[in-house]
Amino acid sequence: MRDLIDIWVGAQNWIFETLVSPLLFRFDLMEWFEPAFNAVEIVMLGIVQIAVIAFGMRFLEKRWPLEKTPNDDLVAVDRVYTVLNKLGIIPLAVFMVVYPISNEIEHVMRIWGLAPPRVERLVPWLHDSALASFLVYFVLYDFAAYWLHRAQHKFSWWWALHSLHHSQRQVTVWSDDRNHIVDDLLMTLALVIFAQFVGVQPDDYILILMIGRLIESWSHANVDMSFGRVGERLLVGPRFHRLHHALAAHVASGDMPGIVALVSRRGETRVEAIGTQSFGGTPMRRDTIFRIASMSKPITAAAAMILVEECKLRLDDAVDGLLPELADRKVLERIDAPLDHTVPALRPITVRDLLTFRMGFGQVMAPPDAHPIQRGVSELGLMMLGPPAPSMPHGPDEWMRRFGTLPLMRQPGEAWMYNTGSEVLSVLIARASGQPLETFLRERLFYPLGMKDTSFSVPAAKLNRLASAYWRNRKTHALQLHDGVEDSQWSRPPAFPNGAGGLVSTIDDYLAFAQMMLNKGTHGGARVLSRASVETMTTDQLTSEQKAASGLVGGYFDSHGWGFGLSMVTRRDEVAGSVGQFGWDGGLGTSWWSDPHEDLVAILMTQRAWTSPSPPDVCRDFWTSTYQAIDD
Repeated sequence: MRDLIDIWVGAQNWIFETLVSPLLFRFDLMEWFEPAFNAVEIVMLGIVQIAVIAFGMRFLEKRWPLEKTPNDDLVAVDRVYTVLNKLGIIPLAVFMVVYPISNEIEHVMRIWGLAPPRVERLVPWLHDSALASFLVYFVLYDFAAYWLHRAQHKFSWWWALHSLHHSQRQVTVWSDDRNHIVDDLLMTLALVIFAQFVGVQPDDYILILMIGRLIESWSHANVDMSFGRVGERLLVGPRFHRLHHALAAHVASGDMPGIVALVSRRGETRVEAIGTQSFGGTPMRRDTIFRIASMSKPITAAAAMILVEECKLRLDDAVDGLLPELADRKVLERIDAPLDHTVPALRPITVRDLLTFRMGFGQVMAPPDAHPIQRGVSELGLMMLGPPAPSMPHGPDEWMRRFGTLPLMRQPGEAWMYNTGSEVLSVLIARASGQPLETFLRERLFYPLGMKDTSFSVPAAKLNRLASAYWRNRKTHALQLHDGVEDSQWSRPPAFPNGAGGLVSTIDDYLAFAQMMLNKGTHGGARVLSRASVETMTTDQLTSEQKAASGLVGGYFDSHGWGFGLSMVTRRDEVAGSVGQFGWDGGLGTSWWSDPHEDLVAILMTQRAWTSPSPPDVCRDFWTSTYQAIDD
């Protein structure tokens, strides 16, 4: 044991004698610097510890690349990390007992003449063993924390080292977490002062350093110091591991190539990256980019509310002023009527109508081109009644001009009709703000929230992180490629940035938005939206008559409502979902819900398209597995 300590202390002595002392003699600073030798030694010791861990992690990265590490191995590392957190109280207890009294015991035994050679060797051995065990404990702890951090963030080993303790239990804007080494050195310097006051000898400075590291680890790892356990029980234990097995089964069945799932509760976040980005492709990563389809809608609604707060839009004002193409609307006599069989609209379309999908135009639950209005949409090339289509050639103004030539399907405010409200809202936001929609989103939402990978297209440098999208052939029911990577529709900026379903994002980017909504508009201490705006967005805005006329999914509105660009649970009728839970899904295979009652955010990302408005089994299993794991 003593040899291990001697090697550790010897390394810092070698660095001091080789690098520091020559500089002190060269510039005649030795006499001035001599009183600070103890401080220099402990700083050197801290630097040695950081260097050893850094080089060790670099070795691990080369020897076991994270991209080739099976998920089960990461789960095992997580269990080791949890055990180390729980056992952290034991090394501290040993030191609190052994170190202060070991020298005193030997001193008393010598005075009483009760110090035979065997006892004289026993006390130092206990002292050194406890010291060495603490040293080994922290090396293992740092390696486990590093590996989990790499699994969560997939950042380079050096930046991951910076943020070992800052973000292993929560996800924030990552650039805020690059201060770990500086924090270590500041902690070390503070302990120097303590050591000088209590008279600890330089050879035992490692003790002071390690106690400081334990305190720092507890403060950053969300550990309950009273009981020595991880703070929340949702994201550990066998009930949570059911989630991994449930999702892995869908990948193993061949139903989809891969999945990324995230559960965040009370500051603790877990991510599962399972499978590959495409069939036979590279492993799925935490920072894989997904086409989030209709999960774009809540973001677009939030952008509109920013303009409402600035009084550039008013919820109950007609949109005619900024969208003259929608003035003096005509409405079909019935949904299957010829396009010239219309009646005048009873009132103008308002901003609230767009946000709540009550503008009188939207998805039709009928086969493609079954009605004249569907054929009219197709003939105009609007691409608005099917999956997201960034390849559409028309820009926002031309799209709006063409759309304005069609009659509405229903009277404004009469019924909830899906999707088109967000498309029209995309044009309205651009005109009200005087900026392209993507610019406004980037400046007012994506940048403040740290959503660096969220956009309407994927730049060439990031295409290697874009997952391939699949859907089932309607005739053969075989799974086939819908959108690839190099030739992806999202590999170039679209002519029309469509806020209804055109965004791509990563699971951590979307967590930032979802957590902001859960926090009533704040993120990292800064306010993005007012509390009142978030509460309005997440409040059911539909009447029972409007729900009854919707016709989207039978029975859906019996237990759900619709706010601004998202849905919420109004009555609990299954395991997964508390009253007040809000969020929305994406038809290309994504799903998000935030739950204020449970302080929970859960996000699922696949690129296997839905085959109906009802969620596929993978979504149902994800939500059930998430809620059954709650153990409080």
